[in-house]
Amino acid sequence: MKKALYLTMAMLILLTGLTGCSTGAAGNGSATYKDGTYRAEFSDFDSHGWKAFVEVTVKDDKFTEVVIDYLDADGNKKSADEEYKTTWQSVNPDMYPEKAYNELRDQLLDKQDITKIDGVSGATSTTDNFKTLVGALESNMKSGNTDTVIVDLPKESE
Repeated sequence: MKKALYLTMAMLILLTGLTGCSTGAAGNGSATYKDGTYRAEFSDFDSHGWKAFVEVTVKDDKFTEVVIDYLDADGNKKSADEEYKTTWQSVNPDMYPEKAYNELRDQLLDKQDITKIDGVSGATSTTDNFKTLVGALESNMKSGNTDTVIVDLPKESE
């Protein structure tokens, strides 16, 4: 009888441990995100005239594509604005918008968990905005709702 009890307990512990090993894009140990492309953007333009947005594509509970950028009122992308890049590099020669966006994208694709994204040196506001916008997609990614999520612009946004 004792053997059967120990065997049952061992199996229960093993099964509990194995279910905790399954990870998906949610990073919480369970498959929770539905396939689709999800978008979040801020409700308004920042003090520099840019509005941040992210688009995240999920396939088989994994982040497969990530886009982060900012648009001006005319729909021009910050990543393509050479004047803005030059201005940014005058403060930090090793950083510019497109480089920061690529680093954030690559981190999310590699780590598959927004809570594990490290800050990008020289792009603190961009990193914070990215985390805020991707985090705002959580509910939609779980439900499969691909409507754009509008997020209030943070008080001190880049």
